[in-house]
Amino acid sequence: MENEVALRSCPSCPSSSSYPSTPTEEPPNLITQVQDGPEQFDFHQSFGCMTGRRLQRRYRGVYQKYSVMAQLITWGIVIYVMVVFAVLAVNNSADTSEQASLSDGVFYFAVIALALYLLVKLALIIRWIIYWIILAELLTYAITGNLYVLFWIDDNAVTDTDRQVRYIMVIVLVLVEILTIVTYWFTHYAYLRMVLDEKFDLQDWWNIKPGIETNTLTYRSKARFYTRKRHVIKYRGGLNAQGQPHGYGMWTDTGYHGEKLTGQWENGVPIGPFRSFEHGSGYSFVNIRVGFCHNRAEKGSADIFFLPQHSDNGLNWGVASVECSVSGGFFKYLPTVTHLTPSYVNGAPRNAAECLSVLRTPTDNVVFSRNGAEAMLQREPYRKEVSMRHVFREESAPVLSVPSRNDDESKEALVLLHGYNCSLDYGMNRLAQLLALGDFPSYIHPFVFSWPSGGVLAYFQAKKIGSESERTSHDFILFLKSLIGTGYTKLNIIAHSMGARVFFGSLNKGLFEEVFMAAESVSNMDISTSKAELSTLILCNPDYDRNEFVKYGGGYDRARHFCNHITLYADSMDGALFYLEYLSKTSILGPLNYSLGRRGHMIHRDPKDNDVAGRLDTQFFNWQNKNLVVPQDLDLAYAAVNHRANYPGVTSFAYNRSRIHPSNDESRPSTRCGKNDDELLFHYLDMDVIDTTWMDNNVHSIRHNYFNLNPTIVDDLRHLIVHKNRASCRPGLLKTTSAENVYIFLVAPSHVKNK
Repeated sequence: MENEVALRSCPSCPSSSSYPSTPTEEPPNLITQVQDGPEQFDFHQSFGCMTGRRLQRRYRGVYQKYSVMAQLITWGIVIYVMVVFAVLAVNNSADTSEQASLSDGVFYFAVIALALYLLVKLALIIRWIIYWIILAELLTYAITGNLYVLFWIDDNAVTDTDRQVRYIMVIVLVLVEILTIVTYWFTHYAYLRMVLDEKFDLQDWWNIKPGIETNTLTYRSKARFYTRKRHVIKYRGGLNAQGQPHGYGMWTDTGYHGEKLTGQWENGVPIGPFRSFEHGSGYSFVNIRVGFCHNRAEKGSADIFFLPQHSDNGLNWGVASVECSVSGGFFKYLPTVTHLTPSYVNGAPRNAAECLSVLRTPTDNVVFSRNGAEAMLQREPYRKEVSMRHVFREESAPVLSVPSRNDDESKEALVLLHGYNCSLDYGMNRLAQLLALGDFPSYIHPFVFSWPSGGVLAYFQAKKIGSESERTSHDFILFLKSLIGTGYTKLNIIAHSMGARVFFGSLNKGLFEEVFMAAESVSNMDISTSKAELSTLILCNPDYDRNEFVKYGGGYDRARHFCNHITLYADSMDGALFYLEYLSKTSILGPLNYSLGRRGHMIHRDPKDNDVAGRLDTQFFNWQNKNLVVPQDLDLAYAAVNHRANYPGVTSFAYNRSRIHPSNDESRPSTRCGKNDDELLFHYLDMDVIDTTWMDNNVHSIRHNYFNLNPTIVDDLRHLIVHKNRASCRPGLLKTTSAENVYIFLVAPSHVKNK
């Protein structure tokens, strides 16, 4: 696969044979070594790896949004080519006595439609395919001056000379198009593969020479014979015994597609975490480490079995580094995953503790700040804690500092439960992209729990065998126990799509009693306890029954027992959940099975199940001692404002509905749309519902999977997970009037611009 090239981009990249090195003893004093100089800088291994990365950025390129005009021209040229072929086919069939059958016509139509689609896709990638056709047609018309030559309509109006010109131009065009496609394949794949595997002498091809300083070198490709300009490479940082970049360091390449990479190296290869900027464009991309645990039968981390199957050896643990684009153009080959730990061998990690030694790096407690920033942080200790996330800022100078928080005691785990039809690598890609764009602090450690998710057409099998099975539920609890045993006191869970069924499957079986403390007992947490706090529960477009969630004793009540901070991101235009509401109906003529991820405005109890106690007017003056619940106590809230502000002249209060003198008189007046008050009494659940229906940035047509790309949602998730703020306290959110617990983002549509 294209995005797997980076896995093999460096011959010495961490493989399944060894773990990345971790410090085991006190580091030696390097000050005297630095002053002794000059060091022996061995660039060969690093140059090959970094050149491969540079060529990937150059030839793979970034995602582009094609203009309407470019797409119209492409479609027009391709349709023109297909019309020419169709005319030739009709003329050819007219010359034959055989009549084509209906099946032949359908077959030819299908072939033409498929060819049209593939040609458009190919032409949008290789633009010269279109340019050569336009150039050939212009040259043909310039030579012949006859439009019939271009459209192949009336061959009688074409002279023999014009016909000969057209024939030659077609032959030349076909040869040029083939040469263009072959050249594209060679430069973008074969040549890149040869460089990554070092199939030829890179030092000779790029004419590498030592620079003025001991840690610099210059290069110029032989293909650039027309210029004398040489690019400069400089490395500053740690070296191993062989003189290869090792430890923490910065690599700078002045080529346009060169990069300024700062982060962790091992034996001449950047292994992450790191942050990098492309020199010419300024595009930024980062590498983040992600832990994982899975119980899938697939041996390949990018594979998906059509029918879900569990592994035969229980849980499988590991750590991978994921490189993601974060700013500017997003490269087509990113995100890409590199596994740092072996799998299915004796040396593979067996629990979260063994993953933690790889997940954490020696630079976790190194803070980088600009000049003058340190003094500012001394005045703002809270920001000093948060500044731990600014680890890789190139314009900063490294300063070792004592962390403002005990990272071992206060570390938190962020767990992603992915949806169905999702591979292990894809799940890590999505979580890493969220962390990269959100710039999360280093004390939050990411993990992916990957379960057998099945193929795209195996939804019901994935639901029964994968997400809601006994095996998956018990394996998920074992995974959580291992995290808690490693010292994680707070867990944050993001459940996307069918991943919500993994969470509620374990919850409904009563298994969370073994791992999570009750929400009301968190403040009295014993340090020696074997349970953790479920700090935040985040449901992103969840595939779970709305009625099962909101009913008394249902999913909400069970989850609320362990977590006071539940957030739902819902999209009423979610296409995937739209179809599932129909597919999961109990009968053809029965009602829709409402999905939690599409019904954000319906997160309330049914009126008939709501038990509301009568209240007296004196309750409004004792509001300080009340545990207010919206909306039953909304009247209390307004009364409280009047009472605390001591407004002059206020002698009584107006209520939206009466709870004191219920009446069965059908003749009493209605308050809204002719409905009785009892019909308007909804018990909205004490959780935050974020309506993302209006979001359109980085949102695909199905609107089901964008929580890790949309910048507004990413920023909101960061505030939620890091600062533990409820929606009413997070910036950029507005409470709606349609429901008591629903919020919308304060953001303009992407197509709205200043005039």
